[in-house]
Amino acid sequence: MHSHEPILAQYYIFAERRLHFGKLFWINIAFFLTLLLLAAAIFKDLAPPALALFLLIAGLATLQISYITHRIRTVEDTYERLMNTIEERLRAAGHADCQVAPLSKKYGARSLVTIALAAVGVALTIAGLVIIVAG
Repeated sequence: MHSHEPILAQYYIFAERRLHFGKLFWINIAFFLTLLLLAAAIFKDLAPPALALFLLIAGLATLQISYITHRIRTVEDTYERLMNTIEERLRAAGHADCQVAPLSKKYGARSLVTIALAAVGVALTIAGLVIIVAG
């Protein structure tokens, strides 16, 4: 067994886990938005008191999913940094052909999607509260 084989096995495990959480990020969003659109279609004719309740629940659920996507992204980023550390160590150990992948940007597409979900959650919640106050 070569001295770098355990580290390569660990790298492979980290890559698989990162890929898993990357997929989970988008799957959660797609599933939630599908449910939200389905609920909106089913309850499209609600009168104001029930509409306010629906908007509040939808807003709070959207805020929750934005938090969940934030947490998933945090775990994915952790694996990305671990992989980056292994890449850098392999290069430092003389494996010049090992490429060091760039790290994701802090405010990249996934962060913006999470922020957009939170903004939609706040907007839906406020809309529900406005209907209650206007009552």
